[in-house]
Amino acid sequence: MENKITFTGLNNIYAGRKLYTNIGYYVTDNGEIKRGNKNYKELLIKCQLTDDKSGKDFSEFWDVLTKSNKNYSVRCLMNTTTDTLNFKVKRCEAPENVTNSNFTLNGIEILPNERSVLPLFTYLAKLTKKLAAIPGNSQEKTELFKIANKSIQEEAEKFIENM
Repeated sequence: MENKITFTGLNNIYAGRKLYTNIGYYVTDNGEIKRGNKNYKELLIKCQLTDDKSGKDFSEFWDVLTKSNKNYSVRCLMNTTTDTLNFKVKRCEAPENVTNSNFTLNGIEILPNERSVLPLFTYLAKLTKKLAAIPGNSQEKTELFKIANKSIQEEAEKFIENM
């Protein structure tokens, strides 16, 4: 799934996914440990961020990193990041609406576990929403961006609820 068009400061957009199921343990909302099928979705979103007349995605990304730089992972990102964004989401869905997602950005694991990193997750949510709205996307590609967005939202909400 590749889309080599510019859409508000985004170039060379790539989206891919890997789906699989494993049997394992999970914890329900009421704290019970159960065993069952765990469905995994590994998503990869790559794009080149630019500043152009219709968007300032590259500058906005660096502004967000600067705002979030109290977080160690973000400081590591700032030392390794170029204009290419490589965002991975590993989402696990278990019975009883149990979900968990992990995120990697440009090879660095990022977690919504500190207040200082929330601006970065807000940016990633905005980016995945923007990518999902690109005209001409296939239905599969749009769904991939929506799942990534949903994963970001759920994990950020879990952190905020537990602050």
